[in-house]
Amino acid sequence: MHQRSVRRRRSVVRRRPDEASAADANPAPATIPEPRYPIAGPAVRLGGAAHDPGRAAATSGPSAVPAIHGTGTARRDTAYGGSVRLQGRTDADFNGGDFHTEKGRTRPATGCAGCGADDCIRATGKLVIDFRAPTRVTLPHVSDFPNLTPCQVRRVQAAITNVLAPHEQRHVRAFSRYDGTVTRSFDLTLCRDAFDSRIQSMVEAIEQPRRATAQAASDALDPFFFDVDIDCTEPPPSTKPAKKASLDPATPEPGEEPA
Repeated sequence: MHQRSVRRRRSVVRRRPDEASAADANPAPATIPEPRYPIAGPAVRLGGAAHDPGRAAATSGPSAVPAIHGTGTARRDTAYGGSVRLQGRTDADFNGGDFHTEKGRTRPATGCAGCGADDCIRATGKLVIDFRAPTRVTLPHVSDFPNLTPCQVRRVQAAITNVLAPHEQRHVRAFSRYDGTVTRSFDLTLCRDAFDSRIQSMVEAIEQPRRATAQAASDALDPFFFDVDIDCTEPPPSTKPAKKASLDPATPEPGEEPA
C-alpha cells in the first residue's frame, strides 16, 4: 500500500509596519483551514434554521402587501347552434314525350304553300304521346355529419326518415303529374315533306304546358329546410346490478355426478 504525502504550502503575507502594530495589538483568531472534499451532492445542514431578523419581523404580525396590476390572458370562444340543417333533393327527367301516329291516311290536296300540287296532301289519323318523368330522390346520410354522439345520431336519422323523406315523396307525386298517355286526332293539309315537323310541333305544344304544371306543383313545396335539434345528452349508464343466472337444481355443478 503506497502512502501519498501531502505538502501544504504556507502563504506568507508581508505587512507594513503600521499594519503590523495594529495587528499585534488585536490579534485575529487563528483560522483552521477547512478540508476540501469533492462535491457529491446538495449540501445538507443539520439543526434549526439560521436566525433571520427580517423573517421574524414578517411572521410576528400583519404586514402590508404591495399592490400589483396586470391583465389576464385574453381568449375567444365561439358557440354554435345545437342543430344541423337537412335538405333533400328530387330530380325529374322529363322524357319530352314518346309519340307515334295511328290510323294515318293521306290523299291529294290543294292549296299548300311552298310545294307543287303533287306534294300537297291531306293527312289524317291519331297522335299518341307517352309522357314519363322518372324521379330520383337524394337524401342526406347521418355519416355526412361527423362527430355526432349516439343520441345525436338517432335524432338526425329520425328526422331524415320521418320528416325529410316524406317531403321528397311529395315532390315525386308532383312530378308524376307529367306521366300519362295523350291521344290527339289530327287533320292536316300540308306539303308532304313538312308532315314530320308538324307532328313534332303538335307534341311540343302538348308537352310544354304539361311539364310546366308538374314543375310548378313541385316548386310550390319549396323552399324546405329542416333544422334538427341535436342538443341532447346520453342517459347515464345503468347502475342496476346484473341479474345472476339461477342454476337448475337438477343440473349438477361441473365435476359433480348427477344424483
